[in-house]
Amino acid sequence: MTSPSLALLMPIASLIATIVAIFVTHYLIKKREIEAGILEAKRREFWRFFDLVVYIVLPEKGVSAEERDKETLSRMIEVKKLVLIWGSGDLISAWNNFEKGLLSPSMTSSTDPLALIGLLHSIMTAFRKELGHSEELEPQDLVGIFVKDRILGTAE
Repeated sequence: MTSPSLALLMPIASLIATIVAIFVTHYLIKKREIEAGILEAKRREFWRFFDLVVYIVLPEKGVSAEERDKETLSRMIEVKKLVLIWGSGDLISAWNNFEKGLLSPSMTSSTDPLALIGLLHSIMTAFRKELGHSEELEPQDLVGIFVKDRILGTAE
């Protein structure tokens, strides 16, 4: 026969295990809900970055270079705020590299299309990774969407 203390210990241990399982499950569900909410907020806000890319790559006609530079900087400041609020360390680092490259004297004095494509590919990859995309795309696949001439050899 079993002792009375052992017979009493088994149901208590079972009850404790059940309570722990309930709390762990609740914690994991809440954690997933929070992560899903953050991802949804990022998706709502990060469109501004892709709007900036379109503005940089496909310039509006009839806008002076001075107005364009002013608007580009204004949009970059807005995106920078989003990166600081929502971005991971990797995205912040990628943004800093993008900004340094885009505002470098060599880029501002003569827009080298290949250098611009490299910068855009790096930052677009970082934003896509932040939004959950894990596949690696070639520059001609990712940035080529915006390219109208034959810089990458993919435009018709």
